[in-house]
Amino acid sequence: MTESSGSLAMLVLRTDQIEAGVLADVHALLLSSFCDTFDDDDRAHCVGGWHVLLRDESHAVVAHAAVVPRAVTLDEVTYAAGYVEAVATRPDLHGQGIESAPLMILPSGRSRDVGLAGLIICDERPGDDW
Repeated sequence: MTESSGSLAMLVLRTDQIEAGVLADVHALLLSSFCDTFDDDDRAHCVGGWHVLLRDESHAVVAHAAVVPRAVTLDEVTYAAGYVEAVATRPDLHGQGIESAPLMILPSGRSRDVGLAGLIICDERPGDDW
């Protein structure tokens, strides 16, 4: 799915639908957004699900969010869950409302197949003393 809003285009794709070059762009965005602390383990956690990509007029990826299937067990009952991973916006675009755009589409767009959705939010930026 592709939508256009202003000078940004939004794409909603499964991991296996994203071209290798675009995945490399997403990885570069994540490294930039997380001050180079986004490691291979973090990368492994954000594949295998649905991704929302925002691209600018030059086709550069400027924002990303993913919802990845997980199984969550509560009181010995296992539920299908969608875990939000790798939410990032190009640092120079912070504060323009772009950060929330990928998240807006995830619940209505792809996580409806799961019973639970999860996201951990923190105010700290990488490099802060957590």
